[in-house]
Amino acid sequence: SELISDREVLSMLEEMYNSKVEPTEQIHYIVPQSYNVDERMGETEIAGMDGKEIEGDYKLFVGRLSTVKQCTSVINRARLNVKKFILKPIATAEAILSEDEKELGCAIADIGGGSTGLTIYYNNIVRHAAIIPFGGNSISEDIRMVCGVSLKNAEILKTAHGTCVSEFAQENKFISIMDKSRGTNKQVAYKLLASAIEARMCEILATIRHEIEQSGYMDKVGTLIFTGGGAQMMHLRTLAKAVFGDMEIKVATAEDKITRNSADAASEPGASTAVGLVIKGFEYESILPEAPTTIFPIEDIDTPAAGAETSGDNTPPKTGGQKKKWPWTRNGGKTLDDFMTTIFASSADDNDA
Repeated sequence: SELISDREVLSMLEEMYNSKVEPTEQIHYIVPQSYNVDERMGETEIAGMDGKEIEGDYKLFVGRLSTVKQCTSVINRARLNVKKFILKPIATAEAILSEDEKELGCAIADIGGGSTGLTIYYNNIVRHAAIIPFGGNSISEDIRMVCGVSLKNAEILKTAHGTCVSEFAQENKFISIMDKSRGTNKQVAYKLLASAIEARMCEILATIRHEIEQSGYMDKVGTLIFTGGGAQMMHLRTLAKAVFGDMEIKVATAEDKITRNSADAASEPGASTAVGLVIKGFEYESILPEAPTTIFPIEDIDTPAAGAETSGDNTPPKTGGQKKKWPWTRNGGKTLDDFMTTIFASSADDNDA
């Protein structure tokens, strides 16, 4: 019999983009998990193998079509064209992960403003992804409520004086911050500030641990890597070690992937995704066609009709994932059967779109 070609493997992947999703959704990215070739199970590289029947196991990243249209419209207004959308976890991993980390097993926790993204790599493959609807903005909001300051001052307190381990905050020490609405200085106790940050950060870390356990890869994840703006919180590694025990904890930046003459901000955790997008952009530059992708007219963007009810809470778009097995018979027959669906992400903030 003939050997399996690269083209056949690619055709299977391309066919998965035709999988049925809701009319308002779009498949953004597909990650092959493994293949079964005849009686050989769990293969990851099948090109060049000898076999008749191939079954592929895939993870599908699904999101709202309207989000893609809105992002495209914004970029078009800047007189730029979109060549390709790149999934945020893929871009972030490109900037901060080594090949060994991808192979041996690691989890990335990207603490952004509106949410925290979790991605698990094992054997060089994305195995699980989730969005946790808490991030740096949630911490700032808690500080605002607990300390009785404005949101702007809460952000200042968090970045300039915050720690996520209240034990390290000095007793009877206060921070003086200007309350412009009253024209006076407000005294905020270090201990109170740290307690507010610690409570929310513990919730984020506990949810990350739960997601890793639910993924089935807890025993394969040897390293948890924090990145994103929230990863700069003082004593984050100390708190994470208390939550995750023997797991190795790191705070990563794209420093190893950029040159020394780069802007200082590029080496901060909050820039990891941006650097990854640049890296992936150069990677795709040589293989993508010159023609831009479809430019969506502004009036084509889905917006609520006049008088329509809205939640009023800026609810983030829902995203989801599907895991599908596709039996492929090389004698010409193709079927889509035995769909296995797992929803691994329930929400995402606008910055993650």
